[in-house]
Amino acid sequence: MGQKKGQITLFVLVGLLILLLVALFLVVNMQATEEKIQEEKDDLAEVDSVKDPVQQYVEACLKSVTEEGLLTIGLQGGYYNVPANNFSTIYGDIPYYYDKGDISLVPSLNEITTNFADFLSDNLNYCLNDFEYFESQGYDIETGDRDFYVGVTSSGLNIILNYPVKLVSETETKELSEFSLEYDIRLQDIYSVVNTLMTTVMADPYAIYYSLLLELNVEHNIQIDTFSDGNETVVYVIQDPESLIQDVPFVFLFATKVSTENNVPMINTEIIEAKVGEDVSLYIDVFDREGDQLYYYSEEVDIHPYSGLIEFVPDTVGEYVFTIYVDDGIEEVSQDITIKVGE
Repeated sequence: MGQKKGQITLFVLVGLLILLLVALFLVVNMQATEEKIQEEKDDLAEVDSVKDPVQQYVEACLKSVTEEGLLTIGLQGGYYNVPANNFSTIYGDIPYYYDKGDISLVPSLNEITTNFADFLSDNLNYCLNDFEYFESQGYDIETGDRDFYVGVTSSGLNIILNYPVKLVSETETKELSEFSLEYDIRLQDIYSVVNTLMTTVMADPYAIYYSLLLELNVEHNIQIDTFSDGNETVVYVIQDPESLIQDVPFVFLFATKVSTENNVPMINTEIIEAKVGEDVSLYIDVFDREGDQLYYYSEEVDIHPYSGLIEFVPDTVGEYVFTIYVDDGIEEVSQDITIKVGE
């Protein structure tokens, strides 16, 4: 049993490594975007018009801060400032969407976009730097209040910045007020996945239905991973390869917490039907209340140790009975699985 517990620990470490790699990308991304903005400033020196370079400069900053904000909001479960009730890691904090029955921290989609807009509002000026570059070129800059609108569509985000900017020189006066950006982040689709997962969690907080995760992966073309702290917390990691931030998939995290009492895995004993000579490929249907990483094995049929996938080709008519063993890292259970083979 000690060897199998070691394998479970390995999955916890791999899960933590995922977060560390994402966090490392966040740091590198911040440095890279600062360099991009400096390049934009250098390019502006070659442009003669007034409106075009300012539009270009503001929208470049808007894009930079948008990317940083999306990374932050995603890694923090839709929050700009993470609530006090969270799962703390060396990277940062992940909000508990479910805490032993409490679901008050599950944000609505509108609350997520509001948090995102607050991030943009608080951080845009760090990039704009009060338009010091244009002042150094002889312009007087007058600005008004900033107002962000973040719209969510089925294909992405529409970000509109209402921001009166007036540029005055010795020879001309020009005014700008609206800047916009579209970003292909499938936040609406990802939030739908989160809702589906939370519906399952609320119905049975001790379980992780891996068959459901696979269905969501296929239906939405996303990747869903989970890892446990080995105690009472499960972190869900949703990655969307169709929502890219500088060629890296958008990542959304949230955590759930349950009591530490262990419940053994339950194996579905429903009879499975197949035909002679045809490939049988199926996942063992297992229900585990705590959502532990499970280890599968059988002495009679090949089975993937971590996914529970069985693959074989029956060569005769009849019933095939295999004993399947499932280990949750604490206890092991076994169950006979029957596959009825016809012509």
